[in-house]
Amino acid sequence: MTQIATTEVKLNNLRAVIGANYKAIGAVLPKHITPERLARVAINAAIRTPKLLDCSQESFLAAMLEAATLGLEPGVAGQCWILPYKGVATFIAGYKGLVQLCWRSGEIAQIGAHVVYEKDEFDYQNYPPVLKHKAHRGKDRGAMVAAYAYAELKNGGKPWLVMEADAILAIKKRSPAASSDSSPWNNPNDEPAMWRKTALRQLVKLLPMSVEVQRVAENDERADLGLPQDFAAGLDPKNEVKQPEDAKPVAGNGDGKPQVDQETGEIESAPKTAKSTAGAMI
Repeated sequence: MTQIATTEVKLNNLRAVIGANYKAIGAVLPKHITPERLARVAINAAIRTPKLLDCSQESFLAAMLEAATLGLEPGVAGQCWILPYKGVATFIAGYKGLVQLCWRSGEIAQIGAHVVYEKDEFDYQNYPPVLKHKAHRGKDRGAMVAAYAYAELKNGGKPWLVMEADAILAIKKRSPAASSDSSPWNNPNDEPAMWRKTALRQLVKLLPMSVEVQRVAENDERADLGLPQDFAAGLDPKNEVKQPEDAKPVAGNGDGKPQVDQETGEIESAPKTAKSTAGAMI
């Protein structure tokens, strides 16, 4: 009961912090996302991963803003995750999120990645380039042994890249984010997607990608190395966010501050100066 009460206090404080920084958050969000939506997603992320509440508020808000700016939602269909590591919230793009960003570049006709299992028929050679993969038909395909990513560019190019298991597991081993219990690396349902994303992340370095994709790939690698991430969303994790006057959720009192719903984290009434687009989704 004490743990539940402590978690609720931390959630209330997070709601209050978001309310206190409502105007600053609204100023850096893209037009299609509202602070109300960001608040709701942030609270849901913290409920799913309570250890995020022990991370610095600066890093948590910065990671959430990065996800919002990229149009990705933590924990939804493997788009991205916000994971705690040594008191810092870390933004990790998912396989589906990275594919979405690649499509937006306008240079891609086709893109994807697959995991190779030990019972599959798989062969490749670098030059002349040959890549053959036939999945084993059956429930048990054996252990994962490799992953590959491929793309077809609108200019006709068809680059691909293969990563063997030892290379992928080496990246997992050195990734601080993988130490989190909530990391997709440690979830049997999500780990195959992490193998696919790891191969795709290496391939995008060879593709004509947008600034967004380049930034995601760079921040993923910084997370793997345990280095601070470089967010472009507008809130620097090193800077302090504005703190509320007390730990209670911010209430609307005519001074332009919003009312925050204690159950959902949704901000019910926005200040007139903030951006607002009803029903917008991250």
